[in-house]
Amino acid sequence: VLDLDADSTSTVLAIAGSEFDLKLYDRQTLQGRHTIGQHRERINEICFAGTANVLYSASSDGSVRAWDVLAPRCASVLSAGKEEVWSVTASDGPLVASATQSAVLVWDSRQTTRPVARFEVHTEAVTQV
Repeated sequence: VLDLDADSTSTVLAIAGSEFDLKLYDRQTLQGRHTIGQHRERINEICFAGTANVLYSASSDGSVRAWDVLAPRCASVLSAGKEEVWSVTASDGPLVASATQSAVLVWDSRQTTRPVARFEVHTEAVTQV
């Protein structure tokens, strides 16, 4: 297990493992619901957004993916190019922040083609946002 998260308003527990996918469990019974995944490398961090059915995953494959855990399917992909994405956090609104090798990227989840801001803040990897 590389990371796990559960939203307080959701019945879903999400776990990121070393197999490049996410496993979704029922929080009450811990029964497996689904395995979803399209990442090509390790998932470094996951977090639920303000809405309980959206889960974000940050991966070494250079992407942040938004997952609809009710469907379950990938709803959108935010690309950081060739940079590993180490961390992700989401607000109750449309903003999503991710940390790469050298920068913090801020995304508008309604427009996923490119980040709305890029902050070059470190000379080494940014591991948490």
